[in-house]
Amino acid sequence: MGRRTKKEEETIKVQCIICLMWAFYMDAEEKDNAPESENFKCKKCKDVEWMCDQIGTMKKRLDEAERNLELLLKNDEPLYSRGDISTKENMTNVGLPEMIKEGMKDLEVKIMNLEKDRDFLDLGLTETLVKVGKVEQEVACLVKEESTLRGMMKNLVQEKSSMGGKSEDVTKRADISSNKSDDAITSEVLVIGDSNIKRLDTYVANVGKGKRDKVSLVSFSGGKIADVKERIGKIVTGMKGEKLRVYIHVGTNDATRGSEEILNDLKDTVDQLKVLNRNLDIVICEIPVRTDKGGIIWSRLIGVNGTLQRNAKEWGCNVMKINCILEDLQEWTYDGVHYNKVAAERVGGMICNDIVNFLC
Repeated sequence: MGRRTKKEEETIKVQCIICLMWAFYMDAEEKDNAPESENFKCKKCKDVEWMCDQIGTMKKRLDEAERNLELLLKNDEPLYSRGDISTKENMTNVGLPEMIKEGMKDLEVKIMNLEKDRDFLDLGLTETLVKVGKVEQEVACLVKEESTLRGMMKNLVQEKSSMGGKSEDVTKRADISSNKSDDAITSEVLVIGDSNIKRLDTYVANVGKGKRDKVSLVSFSGGKIADVKERIGKIVTGMKGEKLRVYIHVGTNDATRGSEEILNDLKDTVDQLKVLNRNLDIVICEIPVRTDKGGIIWSRLIGVNGTLQRNAKEWGCNVMKINCILEDLQEWTYDGVHYNKVAAERVGGMICNDIVNFLC
């Protein structure tokens, strides 16, 4: 569905309802002339439609000409038209059908060229998204390394300060810190999923200073259910807590797939985790209902979430109903996929409260 974004003070983006490409209006003059209709079509798609209409018109004219020619040949009647065309022989020499066919060929060539241009644009967009994903992964690695270094520095400072007392005191302090360390790993939480997880980090961190180190967030840019299923096993195996919970927030990027495929992948992921640890507490977040892909995708996700809630007990997991806190928002996303600030605050706060209750 064509629509305008909220950032009108910077740029205006309008999405084509056919090719789903975005048109940008930067200048003040362009903003004033920007289309308001929700049925916006880009120039290339309009050209394609115009050419298709022309082809249809030419085909009708060709069919009519062929019917007239067959009728005249059958009745053996003379044909009177422009110039000196007056007989069946002249009619066959005129080559009107050939002219129409040549015109149709030219139109088909132009349509093919337009489709090639669209393919090139799609390829460039895909390459850009891949590069952005790699950069996000590198940033995540750097953040993780920074966190590890901070932890090492903190341990060194503690060890240095403890060396100033007597040896017995040092032993007692080591025993106390050991006991605290054991308590810290009795419970552990993992929140894993698509790139929306990064937008929840700020709000999930509100679990408290003493509990934040027990919560890990892992996100995959453009991640689908298959990506989570492929990597989650290794991550869960590395968790050291005695009491573990995993939140799975994924499925937005799988919206164009079939309902059965989505549900089967989610069930396979749950089964895989249950094999690793039967006592693992698994919470699957509802798939946010997208409205940017039309009514079919919207109704499909509604159905998937309903089936997920009905089958959760049988699968051995729980479902977090996040769509109930997004329904009253006029817009929960700024680009059709990613949470805006208000939606991230609501979903992150909901997960945060659930984590606090689990760690208590």
